[in-house]
Amino acid sequence: MLQRWKFADFLKHYPMYEALRRYSGLETELEFMQLIKELHDRVWRQGIDGVSEEKKRTAVLKRAYYLGFKNELTIRGCAQCTVKALGELVGEVDSVLFKATSGYSGGIAITGDGSCGGYTGGVLCMGSYVGRRLEHLADGDKVAQYASFDMAQVLHDRYIDTYGSVTCSDIHKGVFGGKAYCLRSKAVRNDFEEAGAHLDKCTAVIAAASMWTTEILLDRNILGLDDIVLPDDADL
Repeated sequence: MLQRWKFADFLKHYPMYEALRRYSGLETELEFMQLIKELHDRVWRQGIDGVSEEKKRTAVLKRAYYLGFKNELTIRGCAQCTVKALGELVGEVDSVLFKATSGYSGGIAITGDGSCGGYTGGVLCMGSYVGRRLEHLADGDKVAQYASFDMAQVLHDRYIDTYGSVTCSDIHKGVFGGKAYCLRSKAVRNDFEEAGAHLDKCTAVIAAASMWTTEILLDRNILGLDDIVLPDDADL
């Protein structure tokens, strides 16, 4: 009871995310804290009746999260896992895009100092739907270009809200309790795995990136709910 009172009192003066960090015990569960924050924000804006979404939309986002998590758990390669998850949602994985994202793993070529593969993979997936086109260069194709910028910025801001960065090494520090990994050596990769990288750390990051990318495409009506392939046993 006292802890709950402290949380409510703290929330009067500080943002929800800061209150969650201090009182929830979820310091390393960054994706879960972000989901709680988003739910709180929606209740605040719309009231409790506005929280309910169509059951199929909820099932689609759960499916996107599941596919991102499963891919990072089984095949690894964070950008490719995001591309594969988005492709599986619509029933066809783009083999060229999948191949092209090979070098985006581990902060670009497993160096750790580039962007998270979930972020870059998500931006590439969205750009494959809406982006500046070679055949329209004569008029600049600025509408499509800036639509692509807008979507990428939304994904960027989700990362900043959740992890404080889009950079692989910074995200590592958040999910691995302050430690970052440059994966260029076998010894470090072994340590990375022992720390749970592909059990509940990077798996959760790629799951979230896949879900956020799907949500952005749905929100802009680039994908419709009827475009998504759900298994027969999906929770509808």
